[in-house]
Amino acid sequence: MQKAAPGTGLQLIFWMSSDGVSGQNVAIFLLEEFNPKTKIANCYFLLIAALQCIRVISNTGGYPTVLIPLTGVLVIAGVLKVLEDIERHKADTKANSSVTEVFDRNTKTFVPKLWSEIVVGDFVRIKSREPIPADLVVVSTWEPNPESPKGACYVETKSLDGETNLKHRSIPASLIGKVTDNESLAQLRGWVRMEHPNNLIDSFTGVLECDQFGGKMALQPVNVVLRGCVLRSTEYIVGLVVNTGHDVKVMQSKLEAKLKSSFLEVSATTQIVRVFALLFCLAFLGAIGSVITNSVRDIDSWTYLKYRRSLGETFVIQFFYYLLLHATFVPVSLYVSMAFVRFFQSRFIWFDLDLYYEPLDAPAIVRTMTLCEELGQVSHIFSDKTGTLTCNVMNYRKTDVDLGR
Repeated sequence: MQKAAPGTGLQLIFWMSSDGVSGQNVAIFLLEEFNPKTKIANCYFLLIAALQCIRVISNTGGYPTVLIPLTGVLVIAGVLKVLEDIERHKADTKANSSVTEVFDRNTKTFVPKLWSEIVVGDFVRIKSREPIPADLVVVSTWEPNPESPKGACYVETKSLDGETNLKHRSIPASLIGKVTDNESLAQLRGWVRMEHPNNLIDSFTGVLECDQFGGKMALQPVNVVLRGCVLRSTEYIVGLVVNTGHDVKVMQSKLEAKLKSSFLEVSATTQIVRVFALLFCLAFLGAIGSVITNSVRDIDSWTYLKYRRSLGETFVIQFFYYLLLHATFVPVSLYVSMAFVRFFQSRFIWFDLDLYYEPLDAPAIVRTMTLCEELGQVSHIFSDKTGTLTCNVMNYRKTDVDLGR
């Protein structure tokens, strides 16, 4: 438990949260690279490296030589992964470097501050069409008619729920018309007792205790604007920050990104499994041939070879020996080649002037390189019939795509 913004006169009790995933990045990367569902070839070469350490079946003298190219593959894949993550961090840094207006009680004015410097208990002023930097309780709004205050504002929530219609938000009833200027805002004193940070974007439970304006006031979802919303149809609002950083509802509701696999990766995995099956068949036939040859030639009688193995032992040893001997059936650089193609393809998309929007200086951004080859492919068509049909069946006839050429 910690009291936020001490000395400001408006304190809030909340549970601290911390982000402790930075040390797991390498482990997560290795788990992704050795995921048998998407990177089965890496798992295969790791198994080959382990078998090469067994001298009796090794064709490399017991040294895992395949680890050298496998390590090189992992290093190159890691570098490309870092380059992809750098773009995401740039986007995060840009968002945290956005500027908003925070109320300074000493000067009784609003001063510009970075989003990353906002703390719980601050008063923030948001102007029309500006994004909301944190979860706020609305305490003041612009009134078109100050003589008859409504305490209402409107926000756009399409980044949260996908809905484009504006949502109505309002000041707690006891505060309507009370906070009208910086002087009255500086005199606002009280406490906010609220729920723990959670991912329920349509729910909020809390109480604002403010003796000078009617004592306890219940806080409802209609009194709260969430980070990710955009203020619309309202000149400005002033809000009390109740959640920041990873405690805001939009971050709490953020699901862990699922591992995405393209059709090319799925096809490559299928073909690799078939190559594995062919390799096992060849190793099996080679082992049987060795057993038959040893039996026909009565190799046990060749005393100078000091060959003292049973047929079953010979079969097992020869099977794994042939498996290691033909291990390069699967190219160790397969995934690296695919990664390089995707990386340069993403660069071409980024530098494509036909995909550049000049008014906003916004080029096309590739956030996930693994899905570049999926662009332009149609797998599902959703449609809806109109009117009444004799037979409730819709048959696909044709598709006409206008490429603008």
